[in-house]
Amino acid sequence: MYERNRNIVTRGDGRKVNVARFRGQLFVCSLGCCCGQTKDGFAPVPAARFHQEWEKRRLRNIVHLTIGGCLGPCGLANVVLLMIDGQSLWFHSINSEALVPALYDYVERLLVAEKAVPPDGMLAGHQFTAASWQPRPDGQAVDDYRPRRPHPTPLPSGEGVGSKDGAPLRLGSGTPLNLTKRQAAPRPTTEPPAPEGQAPAPAGSDVPVLSAPSLGRTSTRGGWPSAGGVEGLSRSAVDRAIVQMEGSAALPRKNGELVFEEPWHGRAFGMAVSLHERGLYGWDEFRDELIAQIRSMEARGGMFAYYEAWLAALERVLECKGLVGSGELEEVTYQYEFGERDDVY
Repeated sequence: MYERNRNIVTRGDGRKVNVARFRGQLFVCSLGCCCGQTKDGFAPVPAARFHQEWEKRRLRNIVHLTIGGCLGPCGLANVVLLMIDGQSLWFHSINSEALVPALYDYVERLLVAEKAVPPDGMLAGHQFTAASWQPRPDGQAVDDYRPRRPHPTPLPSGEGVGSKDGAPLRLGSGTPLNLTKRQAAPRPTTEPPAPEGQAPAPAGSDVPVLSAPSLGRTSTRGGWPSAGGVEGLSRSAVDRAIVQMEGSAALPRKNGELVFEEPWHGRAFGMAVSLHERGLYGWDEFRDELIAQIRSMEARGGMFAYYEAWLAALERVLECKGLVGSGELEEVTYQYEFGERDDVY
């Protein structure tokens, strides 16, 4: 007589159901924010092929197939997660029809082996690790242990760099300043008025003036994000201070205009100038620290971006002034690197 110990589960309405337990489950990201979004430059997901192969190989109630939303690491789209016999196996860039049968071939190998077996062939280069409890496929160490804190340590004055009066530092537009390469500030829609008694920058001036600190665009007319000067410097004097930076501290330019190769370059530039305008440090202090950072990076050898030294100088000056601590900088950097805060582009 056919007899088995069944997996009987009582539903919410009291009805008993025999639930077949799977050996595994295959999750395919198809409707996420990145996977399959061809309009954003990502490859299409061969969703139909996933279902066809699943039916063809008669894997129903053995390895369940779920084609749905976001699974995580969006930068690796298109992503697939295979959970089988206690293993969590991640695959990225599953973009072509040919990779789908290769993946199912691997599933069947695991079902037969009943133990961990590394992928081979065309699938081998697509495996990665996305769970902290798993080693990398190549065995390299990963330093990303993150204990959960009941109450995350806040930055001074909320999320910005604290000012002397306890309020967050802000650009002239009112945007709090955050020390991170990726934190954006909105672009001013109008040119700020010149301080009382000072004429606005003339059209066609040879002095490049920041017109959009958040995006790093430059023009030969306009104004700084906050009107007025500090430490006896007018807005035009600040402009001249930027232009007069020479030698290794000279700002990257093209055809007389400032050049920012990445969005965060312009943001770091805008923060340094705006904080100087607030009177938090002298421009000579910042320039000297910038030169020291450039020399240090040159001594280490290898390539580096000018604005890496710029940001390091800004962080160092603010730390020396007691406005932000190294622990706070490391904490916020970690939060952005590992996705605990949303990127702002």
